Amino acid sequence: MSEVEFISPEELASRWRMSRSGAVRLAERAGIQSVRLGGGKGATRRFRLADIQAHEKAATAAMKVSGRSSSSKCIPNRKNNEVEK
Repeated sequence: MSEVEFISPEELASRWRMSRSGAVRLAERAGIQSVRLGGGKGATRRFRLADIQAHEKAATAAMKVSGRSSSSKCIPNRKNNEVEK
């Protein structure tokens, strides 16, 4: 069995070149689930790397179809496979 990789909100923010809060908000809007370790307000949040990569692949494909540049924000809506702009 392969090991599941997780990344922190800070790593996600660095990967997407945006603030931590912006990256978390964008991930939540895109339907990317997170895992919380610990309890309460101070719980540590982690995102599955495979989910992040799948989102990035879908967003890149959607940008290519729409002709948008890679700097544009494009959020695939996982519920109905439409793209939010």
